[in-house]
Amino acid sequence: MSDVDWTSNTRYDRIEFEQVDPNDLDFVREELTGVDLRQSSLSFGYYTDTRVSGSLFFVNSNYIEGSLIRIHHYVDVWDYHQELGTFFVGNNSFDYAQGINTNSVDLLSALYGMQVEDWAWHYVISSGRYTKSVIQDMLDICGRPGIISESVSNVKFASAIIYEFGENSLASLYDVCSKSNARVDVDGHGRVIINPYVEPKALTPQWTWDFNSINSTITSPITVSNNRLDLPGRVSVIYKNGDTEIASVADASTASFGHPGRRGYRKTDTYSLSEMYPVTKSRADELAADLLKESSSPIIEYEFSSLYCPCKIGDGCLLSFADETKTCFVKNIEVSFKPGLEIKVLLKEV
Repeated sequence: MSDVDWTSNTRYDRIEFEQVDPNDLDFVREELTGVDLRQSSLSFGYYTDTRVSGSLFFVNSNYIEGSLIRIHHYVDVWDYHQELGTFFVGNNSFDYAQGINTNSVDLLSALYGMQVEDWAWHYVISSGRYTKSVIQDMLDICGRPGIISESVSNVKFASAIIYEFGENSLASLYDVCSKSNARVDVDGHGRVIINPYVEPKALTPQWTWDFNSINSTITSPITVSNNRLDLPGRVSVIYKNGDTEIASVADASTASFGHPGRRGYRKTDTYSLSEMYPVTKSRADELAADLLKESSSPIIEYEFSSLYCPCKIGDGCLLSFADETKTCFVKNIEVSFKPGLEIKVLLKEV
């Protein structure tokens, strides 16, 4: 691969589409034609259940019903190639007028195939099994090719767990992965990827956006948002069960923006509990304090458009503007295929 320079605004981005057999990710049926790039896009979300989705607009397309769609990105002068995603197709309706078929289809990630599948029996994990074997078993049952990193902790189940008939397979997968402190993702080839979870604040920055640089790739104003006005000044916990009632209150410190001395009013978040263990006042006090701590840190986010670069949701990054540099991670990405490949990114400060 030749030297890659993502600050270059003279490169030519080439996008190609393939139709892939739904039961063999390595078998390409044929090239997909008739895609209108100007009306097509992808959306990646760090906190979304299926991680990526999108839409394509077809004009007299040769799409073969049932095929997966794989999207490739090339920069020929660099010998660069990346698979942007491999997708199920939904909402394949079309309009016909004057000999032209047009339609917009939804693109659905590999995880969608588990999101819509529920267990048709009680899925039992016996004590003594290990999380990695269960993860692989769940992927196999749902027909989802996957890669489990060797670095993922292989945790032994001390007691049996049952996912009942009708429970969702994707929710079960997420639950088992949480026991290994692992994160579920999907790669461009359509495989489910299981890697160790890394706290956003522990991520190593891989990308830098500098608004004031002569080589800046940012193409729009930066929108800054925060939730400081929503931060509680007080958290109340009320436990009720029969005749038993236990209440606790935790107040924000004077240094917190949620304190009434900072903004002139007190916002209260109240949590009503029907279960608590142990059933004691000290436990209620502990819960109130923990809930206040969890909700007292402001969420600050930055949104802007940029020339395309192959950043991924969850990547650590730096954003420099207004004589400050913020440490963030990539929360959302929207890819626009219009001429001159662009992205809109949403960064979350850590």
